Amino acid sequence: TDVLDLIRNEMRLIVGVCSETCHFGILAGGDVLYLLKIDSPEPIRMYSSVGRRLPAYATGLGKALLSDYTLSVLKKLYPDGLKPVTVNTITSFDVLADQLALVHETGLSYESEESDQHVRCVGTPIRKNGQIIAAVSVTVPLFRATEEKIKLIGALLQNARERIERIVTER
Repeated sequence: TDVLDLIRNEMRLIVGVCSETCHFGILAGGDVLYLLKIDSPEPIRMYSSVGRRLPAYATGLGKALLSDYTLSVLKKLYPDGLKPVTVNTITSFDVLADQLALVHETGLSYESEESDQHVRCVGTPIRKNGQIIAAVSVTVPLFRATEEKIKLIGALLQNARERIERIVTER
């Protein structure tokens, strides 16, 4: 719990700057399991809850968690294919693999209305000893998801990733 408290503090710092909802989660099978959440102070924000599970391929947080997976491992993880959660959900393994390669290269994952309508998400993986163990993300309603805000969130997540990785490595 000490580690989660320290991570929660990092998430509060992110929300304090961007005023959007921040999530922290892990991979549970093929799903994201949300462990922590700091709500946006804005009156219009995404509904989500700790303990919620969503298919990882349909979320920014999940794409960060899956970013080291090869195409063959993804197909084994989702033997019944990629089922649509919304009309925008990626359902092609090849498209997903291309997106994950970009996450692996840049350290940032993106999702737009793939798990919930009217929201975008930016995520980043958290590593310990080179292995992805968790991820952190920020979710933004589409009407506030300007290019400038998405860039700010990406920078905030990259800075937080470094601090969170130090926290999990030292514990």
